[in-house]
Amino acid sequence: MNDPISGKYQQCSTVTDYKLAINSQYICLTFFGQIDGKPEHRYLNLGNSISLESRYLAQILLTNNNLTWLGQHIFVTLHPWDETVYEIFRRGSAILNVQSGTLCYMSYKKILVKHTGAGQQQQQCLKNYYQDECRAQCVINRYISKFQMYPGTILYYGQLVAAGSNLLFSPGSYTNKSIEYGCYQKCLASNNNNNKNHQCQSTFYSVTFDKDYLDEFIAKQRMKNTYILYVNYPPEPTTVYELYLKMPVEEYLCLMASIFGLWFVFIFSNNCFAENLNNRLDCYIENDFHVDKQSCELRNCIWDPNPRPQGIPICYLDPKLVGYRVVVDSVKPTDSGLDLDLQLKDTARRTLTEPSVELLKFSVKYMTENILRFTLRDAKHRRYEVPIQSTFNLLDSEEMDANRRQYSLDLGTNLTDFQFAITRKSTKTKLFDTSIGGLIYSDQFVQLATNLATDRVYGFGENLHQTLRHNMAYKTWSMFGREPGGIRDNYPHNLYGIQPFYTVLETDGKAHGVLFLNSNVMDYTLLPEPGLALKSGGGILDFFLFMGDNPEHVIQLYTSVIGRTHMPPFWALGYQLCRYGFKNTSHVKQTIDRNLRESIPLDVMYVDIDYMNRFRDFTYDTVAFNGLPELMGDTRHQNGIRWTLVIEPHVEASLRKNYSTFDLGYTDNVFVRWDPTVPVKDRHYPHDVPLDKGIYYGHMWPDGPVAYVDWFANRTDQWWANQIRQFHSVLPFDGLWTDMNEPVDSSGMKCPKNKYDYPPFRSDALYAGPQLSAWTMCMVCRLGSSTTSQEDEYLHYDVHNIYGLKQSISTKNAIQSTTGKRGMLLSRNTYVTSGRYAAHWLGDNASKWTHLRNSVIGMLEFNMFGINFVGADICGFNEQTTAELCLRWHQLGAFYPFSRNHNEQSNTDQDPAVWADRGHREVTDAARSSLQLRYQLLPHLYTLFYRSHLNGGTVARPMFHEWPLDPIIHDIDQQFLWGSSILISPIMYENKTEINGYLPPGDRWYEVRPQFKRVATTGRVLIPDTQSGTPPVHFRGGSIIPMVSDHRLVSTTGQRETFRRLNLIVLPINSSSGQSAVSNYRASGELFWDDGDSIGIIDDNKYNLYRFELTNCLLNITVLKSGLLSTGVPVPIINKIVVVDTDPSGQVLATLNDSPVKASHQSAGTEIELNLQLDGQLSKEWTIKWSIVSDNDYNTNTTGAPKCDIL
Repeated sequence: MNDPISGKYQQCSTVTDYKLAINSQYICLTFFGQIDGKPEHRYLNLGNSISLESRYLAQILLTNNNLTWLGQHIFVTLHPWDETVYEIFRRGSAILNVQSGTLCYMSYKKILVKHTGAGQQQQQCLKNYYQDECRAQCVINRYISKFQMYPGTILYYGQLVAAGSNLLFSPGSYTNKSIEYGCYQKCLASNNNNNKNHQCQSTFYSVTFDKDYLDEFIAKQRMKNTYILYVNYPPEPTTVYELYLKMPVEEYLCLMASIFGLWFVFIFSNNCFAENLNNRLDCYIENDFHVDKQSCELRNCIWDPNPRPQGIPICYLDPKLVGYRVVVDSVKPTDSGLDLDLQLKDTARRTLTEPSVELLKFSVKYMTENILRFTLRDAKHRRYEVPIQSTFNLLDSEEMDANRRQYSLDLGTNLTDFQFAITRKSTKTKLFDTSIGGLIYSDQFVQLATNLATDRVYGFGENLHQTLRHNMAYKTWSMFGREPGGIRDNYPHNLYGIQPFYTVLETDGKAHGVLFLNSNVMDYTLLPEPGLALKSGGGILDFFLFMGDNPEHVIQLYTSVIGRTHMPPFWALGYQLCRYGFKNTSHVKQTIDRNLRESIPLDVMYVDIDYMNRFRDFTYDTVAFNGLPELMGDTRHQNGIRWTLVIEPHVEASLRKNYSTFDLGYTDNVFVRWDPTVPVKDRHYPHDVPLDKGIYYGHMWPDGPVAYVDWFANRTDQWWANQIRQFHSVLPFDGLWTDMNEPVDSSGMKCPKNKYDYPPFRSDALYAGPQLSAWTMCMVCRLGSSTTSQEDEYLHYDVHNIYGLKQSISTKNAIQSTTGKRGMLLSRNTYVTSGRYAAHWLGDNASKWTHLRNSVIGMLEFNMFGINFVGADICGFNEQTTAELCLRWHQLGAFYPFSRNHNEQSNTDQDPAVWADRGHREVTDAARSSLQLRYQLLPHLYTLFYRSHLNGGTVARPMFHEWPLDPIIHDIDQQFLWGSSILISPIMYENKTEINGYLPPGDRWYEVRPQFKRVATTGRVLIPDTQSGTPPVHFRGGSIIPMVSDHRLVSTTGQRETFRRLNLIVLPINSSSGQSAVSNYRASGELFWDDGDSIGIIDDNKYNLYRFELTNCLLNITVLKSGLLSTGVPVPIINKIVVVDTDPSGQVLATLNDSPVKASHQSAGTEIELNLQLDGQLSKEWTIKWSIVSDNDYNTNTTGAPKCDIL
């Protein structure tokens, strides 16, 4: 677990079990149990606000306890419903012991312990301390009284409390507005039964209120410069209330709360408001900045020399001095948006050494009722804008009806300081709020910051995030596609792709997302307030806001603009096998043969760059890989195996080597060029290459220099398609894999001095040194047309981050035109819209347990980005894997949407079958079992991809998307869903055979393996290994899930007939109210069916769609789409229906369309045999009914009272 301030821990010396060791600078915690049962020692900086995950604290304190360091104070809280107190202590110099569930604090100014029962309600206070200070009421009253001198202060202890003579919320002023006041009888200290009758003081009130009116109050208080804080309310943890605190001159109290009920109390002396630690925007922007008081104040920034936790800026922007003002009379509202002009503030001219843009144009467009776009452009000069937006949908859409729009735009009244807020009308929640300040706009640096509605923030990429929910403690990440040279643990920098999209979960379960449409190098910094600063090295400030009813709706809205995920071919959902380091064709064949021999499901085989002739695109080594074309053809026809080959975006460059790919490309002008402004003497031309066209040459896998394909030139597409078509005639591939397409240049070239390769601004992307172009082409390269207007040309500096996307578009088109089939494309680099064209894998991970867990986070994030066909290299790419790790990784990887095993050339083979040969048959067996369960569920997974392709949304889904109101789920990133109905809980820790999981209460859950069985306990549960080789998988009640009847599956293509025969797994849930005496059992599901590989099947309506609906013991199957009637494509057959969790007594009587069918009670539930072929016209319906009768009535053939057998 990471320190949320520094992002990392320092190792500290061992301390004895269950102790917290304190010295003058650090607190050393010993964690136990959750990961591997071994002690783990970590330093935490004093003065930081530390939120410890409850699973670590379970061994140190009590379950779900919370510990926080706050400046010079420790604040420990236990849940309000526990028999506990809230402790506030001054830091001392002794050790804090945790023994037998009792917190005993020694050598502190105030001593307090948890009430542990009769006779132990207080501990002996140490010498020179008063006995009564050990009492909860005394300590808290003394603490509160310290702040009663400041009228208007609000304290927070489990509920909202007003302290002081002047309450912020006057009962008289909000009569009949759902604001209620009542004495908090427990005096905010304890739920202990012995303390219920404590006398409450007159200044203590518990407060509940209607949020609408509180938001009305917020607007009034802002006019008075009231500081606004967001605090969670534990009894209803999905609700966030705003507290308002007037700041006195002498001393300041700042309150924050997290969703777990952590209460942070910050006490600062001197000028707390001016030096607020939670929303500082760094003034250290340019590389020539000297971090000292003089340089800071010279830029009109605020200098704070006081000690602070790591990451908090020492020199930060003054929001009053930086930014722009609204030009008088420039505001021009329209029916579909707004335009206005902005003038740089005089006080903002010193923020940067390079000139800021003087005049900006702010434009807002209301696209739909829940989507809007706003931009900030240079009013006088055209700047680079992301060209890929030409493929977006809805750009011409306008919502002119203000009553339909679910958002409002507020510019405020102070035109001298430009700010705006976008608010959700129904809840008054501010979704984007620039009152935090920090607007900067120059040639090579733009910044816009916003307050956030909550700290439940997700998204952005591609980074190796350690948690799905973002760390808000001044954590900065960069977005710039780069080869990292292998991903290391806790890798803090940018990776291969760029996804400038984030989502925020609001307090009422609604959510919104924001796309920052920019393709220059970007940084994003998350602030504790909570807030967000977005920075870029160029382009414009261009934002789309998507306002959803829930998190999943946000993704649907997002993909409605950028484009839906592509529909992969059915065979691509099968297991895929690859490695870098195949020595020859025989090595490849041996790998295939042993996996077929072990009945490992296998659908796609890869060969990496080993197959190429001297690593040249569109060639193969006819010596080492002699017989490869024949092997590809034979395995395709005999075993249904498809083939994917790797190709690169660079081409070896020499006119003397008779390499037609380069020769034709050179003739057609399809390679990246130096910008004409770069002198020839500075271009670092290698030997033996043509120089007359100004081509940029770098180095990668081939022996000689390489030229890079220019995907921005229209003429490139035809040349590339011709190469692919010709290559397919030699090696009959089914899919292509584009690697190193950030792009990578390993030449180590020192680019000529210029402002693009050596930008003047700071960025985390410059971690390798001052040259932004390290490991890629120089930024002053030129791409695009060289024969038409310059509007078609781009600097690599601007389009670097969309280079791989452009290759994906060109390659996908070429695959389909060559094969006439849907085909598959796998790309390492991604950008916004990449999901329309390609799958993605998470890059060169390592064979480590941490990377196993990281892969779940990456998979879920890319699903939120609209790139659903995603997975990680199973067993790890770099480093040697182990049997246990590879077993667990296959269990998890069987449930990646994109499931592929791949490793690096220096490591031994790690395919599933090889483990049996090494004496680790348990790995082979677990991989087979897990993959066979995946294959049984492929019709369901394929249907999820259909829904995503049609309506947007995720395939692999974070749990909070389904249960946004459950705060426990907001941080869960080691369990995930397929759609809404299948929950996967993989075991991802070494030497563990169970997982501390969570089955959301309020739903029925059913185990899948070893057999279907209803789960008795929900909530926090210990989920054991299945003992069947598969990971723990649960089906959600209310679902009907189609599964292939036969589990002995090895190929989607070779067993197409087997895949037709399905069982419907019916998982009823009682939808009647708890007070109803009559049960109302319901479940539903659907099935998409097509030929699996044709292009345009959705648009051409060449598919069938079936709906399954259960009402008690009646199941209807309805044809919703019937596009396969005249195609000859075999339709599915329902082999049987399995209704889980039924009454096993009596005999089952069942009918299909009123004709009797065989039915019986089995171990999993009621099974009804159908052998029903789902052909027929649109709206055709089949009805299955069943009931149970007593054995006596059945045997005597008498008419009894049939009843539904669902429990």
